[in-house]
Parts: sequence; structure tokens; C-alpha cells
Amino acid sequence: MRENNNILADAYQAVQITIPGVASTGQTGTTFQFPDLPYLRPRQAYIQAIEVYTLASVSLSPVSGTALASLGIMQKTAVTLYGGIDGVKQGNQIVQQLPVLRLNNLQNGTPDPFAVNIMKFNNLEVDWTKSFITIGSAPANTTDVAVVFGVYFNFSNKSLMNDF
Repeated sequence: MRENNNILADAYQAVQITIPGVASTGQTGTTFQFPDLPYLRPRQAYIQAIEVYTLASVSLSPVSGTALASLGIMQKTAVTLYGGIDGVKQGNQIVQQLPVLRLNNLQNGTPDPFAVNIMKFNNLEVDWTKSFITIGSAPANTTDVAVVFGVYFNFSNKSLMNDF
């Protein structure tokens, strides 16, 4: 029996991390924070799935119109997410150094790596202000590029959408 890969969620938000370009010398940083995401704060958003988009699938960020990071940058990028609820998950890295391409589930006409199934979660609550991506070595980009995630979420951990 094949697993149902559909995502049932109340809402979706595209999330962008910008890797700023440095005009002549190129970028030297390797860690980039998520922005504050008011609609995705703990106790307001219960994450059901996260995906990432590659340049071959989406050429410009739907958030800002910025070009997406190259496959070479994406291949050396990982995401770390911090828990956002009281108790054991509060302040802890609940997703540690997950290669972002594991989150790419769109097969396109290029040799981009992709996962057959989307990465699903069970009401994950994230403190986005502490969460970040890291790039294995400075990407040396001279213009801004973006890493764009798609976040599927419910407004309640008891959403009727979870009953399907």
C-alpha cells in the first residue's frame, strides 16, 4: 500500500531567508537567521510540513522577487529549527542541521536532488527568531539570493484537518 503524501493543513506561508550579496568581495557569512514570522509563532501555528524550492523549480522568490540560491549553495546548506513551546522543547534544537535539499520534493527537468515524500511534522511549534540556516562554506555571492521554504500549518493542534 502506498502512503498518502497529501498534506492537509489550514494554511500555507512562503518564508524567505535572504543571503545578502557583497558587491566586490562576495559574502563571507555562513549562518543566516529566519525573519520574525508573526503568523507562524508558537501557539498560533502548528507545522504540518515544510518544503524548500530550488532555482530550477522557482526562479524568483514569491516573497520578494529575489533570485533563488544556486543548486551549489543549496547542496551545502542545512536548516536548524528551535522548539517554541514550554517544557522540554522550549529553546532546544528540535531539527538539527537537516540538509535543505531533503526538503525539496519537486521533481523538475533538471538533475536537482529531490525527496519523493514531503517532510511532514506533527504539530511542530517553532521559534523562528532562533532558527537559522548554515552554509558549509561562504557562498561568495555578490548579489542577494534567497532560500525559500514553504510552510504548511494548522491554526490549532486540534484542527479538523488533522482528522483525515
